[in-house]
Amino acid sequence: MSLRLVLVSTLRMMLGACLASGAVFAAQEVRAGVDVATPTTSNVAYGAYPENVFDFWRAKSATPTAVVLYFHGQGGDKTRIRQDPIITECLAAGVSFASVDFRDVLRGATIPEVLRECARSIQFLRANAREWNIDPNRVAVFGESFGATASLWLAFHDDLAKPASSDPVSRQSTRPTCAGSFSGQFSFDPSRWIELFGQEAVDRFASAYQRPQLWGFATENELLGEAGRKMRADSDVISLITKDDRPVFLVALRPDAMSNAGEFLHHPKLSQLLYERCRAVGVPVIANIPALQIHPAADAPVTWRDFVLRMLKASSTEHK
Repeated sequence: MSLRLVLVSTLRMMLGACLASGAVFAAQEVRAGVDVATPTTSNVAYGAYPENVFDFWRAKSATPTAVVLYFHGQGGDKTRIRQDPIITECLAAGVSFASVDFRDVLRGATIPEVLRECARSIQFLRANAREWNIDPNRVAVFGESFGATASLWLAFHDDLAKPASSDPVSRQSTRPTCAGSFSGQFSFDPSRWIELFGQEAVDRFASAYQRPQLWGFATENELLGEAGRKMRADSDVISLITKDDRPVFLVALRPDAMSNAGEFLHHPKLSQLLYERCRAVGVPVIANIPALQIHPAADAPVTWRDFVLRMLKASSTEHK
């Protein structure tokens, strides 16, 4: 099979499984039967599309609070997180919470567009910080699968703020205080997956989800050409990591196996690569990847909840 066909086949598999599979979320923290209070405000519009809405839980506080944003896996929705105790635990700690919806790339949106929709949700909250009683300097993000990768992309990508824009939302920073990833991917660039797993594995798990339109192109030639290369490079999360990036917490609880597309798309090696790259560059990182014997240090937070609350508290001290 030619490299061109492998790239196309890989992209089909990557997007198909990533967008359609239900990645297991934060199994170390989820506790069944937890009742989560109704959001303070539901379906707040932050962007131009009907799907660009979020639910918001406002922490009780006389002073501006930190806020944690959750991005679901592609094909999911913002209600998925409501059974996780992270919401009530954040509220108990005086931290507000938002669960964000965005468009589905299988229904007309492109990957770059969706990533920027997630970015705009941060900008919207910052632009309306006074109304929501939040501290714009303390904004954390996390998610699962596609939402995890979007969170990491925001932590590692250059700031998308446009200070000279006539739109007050666009002037705001897109950079979070910290980010969390549960079963996230290390890149959306299919050539990266070939390098990691080899052509045989790629061929075995390829599916029929490749469409150049998912990247904003009309043809495969465009996708694999110079413009496509630049687009894919901008979504190659691992290559975006630099020393000045935000602290991250990585969780990958799947086995070291590849018996199906879900295991392939959420393989622990994906998080391991991110972990090793962060350590090599000097970005603060904590990881829980049991299948590969990677665990938080004895003196480090062992859950995303503990990590994010510590990071937000430290950020509060820094900005006093």
